[in-house]
Amino acid sequence: QKFLRDPSVTVSASVWKDLKTYFYNQPLDHFNYNPQSNAKFKQRLLMNSKYWGGANASAPIFVYLGAEEPIDGDIEVVGFLPEDAPRFNALMVYIEVLTYKL
Repeated sequence: QKFLRDPSVTVSASVWKDLKTYFYNQPLDHFNYNPQSNAKFKQRLLMNSKYWGGANASAPIFVYLGAEEPIDGDIEVVGFLPEDAPRFNALMVYIEVLTYKL
């Protein structure tokens, strides 16, 4: 099986090296408006701005949503973000999507 890819624009990137970790206080329950349901959890976001052209340049943001598990295992196998980000001057964002039992 062959993949259509231009080797002249393919960048081998160490994904972990340029990642910065951020946490967002995310509401645990978006559908319950009772005051006792204001619990929050720290949602982890990982960003790589190495190739980003910036907001003023209208550069795109590539986002990967995790698969209801810690994002650590996904980052190394999701190759399309670091492969395409240099060509598009894109910001790479990985969002950890975890499932919690209430």
